[in-house]
Formats: sequence, structure tokens, C-alpha cells
Amino acid sequence: MGEKGVDIGIAVDMIAKMPYYDVAILVSGDADFLPVVGYLKDNLKYVYQFSIAKGVPPSIRHLSPHLKGKVDCFASYDEEELLGRYLMRDSGIPPEIVDSIDARICELRNSAGSKS
Repeated sequence: MGEKGVDIGIAVDMIAKMPYYDVAILVSGDADFLPVVGYLKDNLKYVYQFSIAKGVPPSIRHLSPHLKGKVDCFASYDEEELLGRYLMRDSGIPPEIVDSIDARICELRNSAGSKS
């Protein structure tokens, strides 16, 4: 489906489910979400935006200052810290997903080490 298809699906979902929530939480910094965030704000919804990337401040290309300025609450989080420190490993996450997460943590650490 591709990245744009996922973005469109998220935007449609946010609008379709508007009667069922007061606060939308968007985990993306992509400016493609500006129209849907504007629509939600016009319809008196709160929008919280969280971005997950390498490092804090994040080293991400798609972190839109325009989107950040439009939402009610914004925060960015370091991906390695979230996965390595806050993941509840004993919460029933399937082992193959934990393995994928561990591989991602190693990848993040290796990429950070290669830049030093």
C-alpha cells in the first residue's frame, strides 16, 4: 500500500471515528497530516502529536514545524530509549516481535556508534 496509503488510511480513520473521541493522538511528524489536524481542530477536537525518532532533539527529516504549531500538545521521544527502557517485555509480547525490537535497538545503537 505504501507510506502515502497508510497516511490516508490514518487520516480517514481519524475523521470517521470523530464522534467517539475528544482527543486524537497522532504518532507522526509528517506534514501530510496538516489537513486532517486542521479539520479536527475546526471540529473542536484536541490533537496531541508525538514523534519517535533517533535522538532528542530528533534527527528526523519529516518533523514538520507547521504541524507542531497546529496541535494542542507536542512531544518527541528517542526511539532507542522508548524501546530499550520502557518496553514491558513481560507483558505478553510474542517472542518474534521482541526479537525484532531487539534487532532494532542494536541497529540504533550501531548507527549511533558509527557517527561518534
